[in-house]
Amino acid sequence: MSLLFFITKWELKAIARFNQTIFPVLLIGMLYMVLHSLKIQPVLPTSSLLTPTLSIMLVINTCLGVIFDFPTFFRKKTSAKDVYISLILLFLVALPLIEVAGVIIATHRSSAQEVDLIKSLSQQTPLFFSIFFILSGISANCMNLYSASITVTKLIKKINFNRSLLITSVISVFLATFNLEKNYLSYLETINIIITLMGSMLVTHIILNKQNIFKLSENQKYHYDFLFLFFLIYFISTKFLNLKIFEDSFLDMLLITFSITAIFILLHRRKNVFIR
Repeated sequence: MSLLFFITKWELKAIARFNQTIFPVLLIGMLYMVLHSLKIQPVLPTSSLLTPTLSIMLVINTCLGVIFDFPTFFRKKTSAKDVYISLILLFLVALPLIEVAGVIIATHRSSAQEVDLIKSLSQQTPLFFSIFFILSGISANCMNLYSASITVTKLIKKINFNRSLLITSVISVFLATFNLEKNYLSYLETINIIITLMGSMLVTHIILNKQNIFKLSENQKYHYDFLFLFFLIYFISTKFLNLKIFEDSFLDMLLITFSITAIFILLHRRKNVFIR
């Protein structure tokens, strides 16, 4: 945790340099897992857990999760050109390759549990894969810690980045003492709902208003906060009650969020409630 703290303390430059340094190790590890998986006879499921609609929704949710953090990581951009190049590399190169690798590893394994593949690989090359998993964990958690710290500074104006980073680190260490992995999927699903809602509202706002998200008036922020709270209560309630219009609850979430947010923006634009 101390290493994560000191890397993140130097903000994006240190995180970027660290990721650039470990990238070859992560790339070799991923390629090795894919090649090792291809030697195993593919497991063909007797019944598909993912319908075409669910598969599309999974990809959309992944993209929305990435979009959600754009303001955090592009806030110190040097030029619009750099942002466009980053987006092209992310959506047309990185995400497709990672998703294809995930499909190959998931379908070519001798066990239903992905962790068994990791154990078998670790037994073959223990030192390399120990380094691989440690570095990948540090990389991912540095990004998460930085994102969370920036979010806290936006929510609590009186706290600077260093204090926010310290608070977030302490909370992270405290949460790590609990066995959260037992209910990991439930937590992940709740977080996914929050990120999907935020991403959907962000995309709808940018498409319809063509306005920088950081230039919202206090009136707009108040209405968006109210709208987000409404969506959050509604979708968590429907999730527990198992109420859905389509086969996938996340498809419900996206369509309802996009539709209501769009209607909300258009109505308020006509009434001049939002100051643009």
